[in-house]
Amino acid sequence: MKSRVARVRKDPCWGSERPSWLPHRTVCRLVPADTRTWVTVLAVLFHSTMSAPVSRTGDSSDHPLWVNPCNLPDDARGHADHLSPQDVRNMLDAVANRARVASEEADKAKRRFLERTFADSEFEDSVASYMQSWLPNVPMPTEDHFRSMTKEEAYKKTFGFVQYFAVGLEQAVLDQIFHNGPFHRLFLEIQQNLGQLLCELQIGIVHFNVAKSADVLRDVMSHEYRDIKQDSQRNLRDYIILREYIRLTRYISELFAYLRDHS
Repeated sequence: MKSRVARVRKDPCWGSERPSWLPHRTVCRLVPADTRTWVTVLAVLFHSTMSAPVSRTGDSSDHPLWVNPCNLPDDARGHADHLSPQDVRNMLDAVANRARVASEEADKAKRRFLERTFADSEFEDSVASYMQSWLPNVPMPTEDHFRSMTKEEAYKKTFGFVQYFAVGLEQAVLDQIFHNGPFHRLFLEIQQNLGQLLCELQIGIVHFNVAKSADVLRDVMSHEYRDIKQDSQRNLRDYIILREYIRLTRYISELFAYLRDHS
């Protein structure tokens, strides 16, 4: 199968729940969960069919949703000097809570995924050392590490980390659709939680005037990891993405909780 990408809409809808700092101009029309899911699936199918495959260099004429997850204007600027200490703590707390929810929901999804793919009780231990070279290494969540991080560094680095997983989850969703897999809704739900977390991080980046790193684009995930013929190998790839995403969101939750408590 040739890798394909879904063009995204100008006004994103990561899910029915608005992140706490999302501007009111970005409105997602609320529809029943099942309807919203199938609208998303049909949109992905349509745009993937009409789009060119991702090139080996990752060049694409569309703009991935994870580049501007809150759909903020290009000239959005923050006023950190107008924020009270409590405002800062509230923003850090919002990220910590959003990451915690994302981690918990992804962990539940991982268990459902394993029940229908790798039900062997020893499977996770047997692949514990397996990684994918394109994914970032999640730092160990130690107090020494947390102490070394400023809130600006935390927003900048974690935003980039999460973008990598947005790339992987997009491919997982597309593969589920094109291979008629049973987990498209599962990965869509994870994708929505990821988008809401990214939006919380983007708001902090804007408020604190953090200089963003270059955005992570689709070319970080090569065709070696996209064009996988066997279901079992795709499932293993997606399991590793899920496992490492859970590690990352736990790390983010603990990091921002630490920064909140020490701000």
